[in-house]
Amino acid sequence: MPGTNPRVPSRFRCSSEAQPGTGSWHHGSGPVACVRRVDDAARVEIVLRTWTPDGVEVVLPAIVYAKVLEEHPTVADLEMIDRTVRRPDERRPDPRPGRERFFRREGTLWVLAVLDFTGVPAIIVTVFSAEPPPA
Repeated sequence: MPGTNPRVPSRFRCSSEAQPGTGSWHHGSGPVACVRRVDDAARVEIVLRTWTPDGVEVVLPAIVYAKVLEEHPTVADLEMIDRTVRRPDERRPDPRPGRERFFRREGTLWVLAVLDFTGVPAIIVTVFSAEPPPA
């Protein structure tokens, strides 16, 4: 099937409903990931497209997701990452300008997603398990 990605779990299926002219991955209530043109210079494979509570579009590039799968497998679930961005329990500034940390408690695990807002769409630059955010 065109647009399939071996790194995306098999329960995700390719569809063109979400974005005309692109393949989009659907699971449950809506599009979860797709392959799309991010800029005119290169095609970037995207495994997750979601939005912050403020309505800002956020993507997770396949190359970043591959690193999360390899280095932080306990938080490599796409639905968990999606929940962390869409409904964080806590948001904190990151030490790097233009970035923000999104924290979400998943059972006994705290998930931390670092988002870079310097471009459009915003990009998830890493995801890992973390200690609870400071009070």
